[in-house]
Amino acid sequence: MIRPREEWLRETADDRIADLFSEDAELIQKRMHQLVQEASVDDEVEEIVLEAFEEAIDQGNDDTSGSVWMAVLLGELGTRDAIGPLLQGLAGEDEMLQLGAARALRRIGAPAFEALLEMLDDENTPPDVFVAGVECLEGVRFESASGGEAEEIRSQIESFLRERLFDSARTRTDLRKMEAAALALARLGVNESRKLIEECLEHVPAGSEAFLQEALELLDEHPEGLPVTVAPAWEDEFRWSFADLPGGELRAPGEDDEENG
Repeated sequence: MIRPREEWLRETADDRIADLFSEDAELIQKRMHQLVQEASVDDEVEEIVLEAFEEAIDQGNDDTSGSVWMAVLLGELGTRDAIGPLLQGLAGEDEMLQLGAARALRRIGAPAFEALLEMLDDENTPPDVFVAGVECLEGVRFESASGGEAEEIRSQIESFLRERLFDSARTRTDLRKMEAAALALARLGVNESRKLIEECLEHVPAGSEAFLQEALELLDEHPEGLPVTVAPAWEDEFRWSFADLPGGELRAPGEDDEENG
């Protein structure tokens, strides 16, 4: 149950992260870089960001822009304790926060991938959340390119995706989950999945073949997987958002509490 809050999160957050709630794009970018540097020498900074982000998730994310930048920052800091709240953000309905959480989970890497696999293995995971989670798993490409110890977790991810694709081909259900698994396998260059994707194509409804065909084309064009060197900088990944800050829909403290129980 979402607990009521009488003030905006931006009004109660620590002064050191106050600029993350600004509508000034340049100020946000500058403060993000400063916080990364400060966190490298002061553990309390990471704790402050994590505590505020957990509060945002726990109490209903009343301030989208600040929550997004806190999520991104926690990813840049590799904060493992943020994985749970980030998964909640990924599974929520706020699209901008989903993007921030996805970026952070990819940056945290293997520990986050393991938690994602556990969440995605739940058959009750909604298709939208499944798709977002699978896209996060593709972040293992960046870990491999940057020299991270990703070989074992990559193997787990590939096995999981092949199993999901096999199940979809066998039961002929969950078209969106089937498409997400097929595309992820293709982007990762898992050529062993080709026959399964072709089998899925035989059973999907007419007019629903586009994403599966795209997966096969990707395997043809990039048999080793999509080329990648390093993960994109967060400024590049979120550059589009700076044109319209704060972004997302802000909810006033206490709003919708009654209907959320």
